[in-house]
Amino acid sequence: YVATPDVDSSRFPLLQSVKATPLHVDTPAELGSGSGQLVTFLCMGIVCPRKNQAFTVKCFKEMAGDRTDVRLKIVGVRRSRDYEISYVETVERAVDGDSRIELHDVTH
Repeated sequence: YVATPDVDSSRFPLLQSVKATPLHVDTPAELGSGSGQLVTFLCMGIVCPRKNQAFTVKCFKEMAGDRTDVRLKIVGVRRSRDYEISYVETVERAVDGDSRIELHDVTH
């Protein structure tokens, strides 16, 4: 398991600029209510240490700050092996109840 450092936005200039800039998405009128459009980030793949979704969660939370116009969906939770179960728990701790972040199981 190779860990990555905690998110320090000073080490990611692009992350700093995104935090300072409101998100804007052009969508067809039928997809939005005209105001308060939501931007969804999707992360797909089996949740495991090699893919490091916990770091993705940390980066998302750092980028999103207090915004309510963004969400993160992580698809790929599988609890078949001990290391997967353990790492899913790590990701759940990183999410820490943030309602903007959703974890979805693998479907067959």
